[in-house]
Amino acid sequence: MRTVYLKGILICADDYGLHPDVDCAIVDLAKAGRLSAASVLVDAHGLRERASWLDGLDLDVGLHLNLTERVGDLSDGDVEPSLGKLIVACYARKIAPAWVSHAVARQFDAFERLFGRLPDYVDGHQHVHQLPVVRTALIAELQKRCDAVQRRPWIRSTRSTRGLLATGVRQWFKSLVIESLGARAMERLALSGGFACNRGFAGVYDFTRPAMPYGDLMQRWLDTCEMGSLIMAHPSRGLLSGDPVGQARLTEFQVLASERFMLWLAERSLALVRPDQVLDPVSVNDSSRP
Repeated sequence: MRTVYLKGILICADDYGLHPDVDCAIVDLAKAGRLSAASVLVDAHGLRERASWLDGLDLDVGLHLNLTERVGDLSDGDVEPSLGKLIVACYARKIAPAWVSHAVARQFDAFERLFGRLPDYVDGHQHVHQLPVVRTALIAELQKRCDAVQRRPWIRSTRSTRGLLATGVRQWFKSLVIESLGARAMERLALSGGFACNRGFAGVYDFTRPAMPYGDLMQRWLDTCEMGSLIMAHPSRGLLSGDPVGQARLTEFQVLASERFMLWLAERSLALVRPDQVLDPVSVNDSSRP
């Protein structure tokens, strides 16, 4: 009998704390074995009451660093008016490093108050963690907090998996834009500091005008995955009032919760795993990273 070797990949649900329907969807998917990780917006309204819902679940819990969206009263001082303005300010070095460092440190403090420990990993709401100035502040803060811990948090890389053109030109181009905003620099900085990164990133699409049904997109993303690749998701059990991507969130939950999703994994010899099973710190000169 031929031995089939499974390839371990990661599914990460973003925006925990945004709304009870989002949080319920993430908890339900985790209990069903459909997630590897969940990213938390630490300033979200009502999160203090719902943080304990993640206790005991078989998944990593990470900090979803937020500098662009007001999700609670405490975040107001950490938020720029828009993602576009934040990107320009970071690349023009017009943003105050002290402001960024304070925002990063405060959100780490908030996570530790909620969960009593460091996050298992860090990523960014709208991928802000990889921007210039922000990524430097993030690594500096992690270095300060990790001296006394054996297991270091890993950091999300937005370096695209190969073959994403098959998802459509619009999706492929959006993935390349996100990657170009700092993926390689973030990865080099993280790995040089001893922080692991995922090997490949997918899940990017136009939430309001997808080029194809989400189930078809998911199958094409799965086709691109290598060991340690990460697919991000934004599931919700219901439509959120005023959320322009609400239908996309509901559709994502329905697909991830379906039996066909598990069949797609099996057909490709893929398995959802915890990040520490597939992510190890490697040299920045590792030839397997093109």
